[in-house]
Amino acid sequence: MDTFLQTIYPIAKILSPIFFGFINFLFECYYFFQSRQIVPSPEDELLLLSVTDAAELIRQRKLTSTKLISAYISRIKLVNPIINAVVEDNFVEAIKEAKEVDKYLDSLDDSSNEYKMVGIKFKV
Repeated sequence: MDTFLQTIYPIAKILSPIFFGFINFLFECYYFFQSRQIVPSPEDELLLLSVTDAAELIRQRKLTSTKLISAYISRIKLVNPIINAVVEDNFVEAIKEAKEVDKYLDSLDDSSNEYKMVGIKFKV
């Protein structure tokens, strides 16, 4: 068995770059002639906010969690057909939770500093 592997290894070492280089060339030729869709730039200013800025605006009641989530959902619906990143959407539940967070924040007093990132949802 050892002599077999000693014989095959140098051959495989030489042939594998040739084989994979050829396969790569075929894919490059195929994709060269395919039309590409370009992801449009975000138009909504809310999508350009950093997480900390968005959280601060939500805490200051200048922005609602529901409005922020709706902006992100609109962006996902626009971009996902191009990049195919979201496997399972949970938009209805996200809007529902955002409304609950907005109600919770309305119940807090203005001096409360707890839960600094409340109102910010993310999906992994």
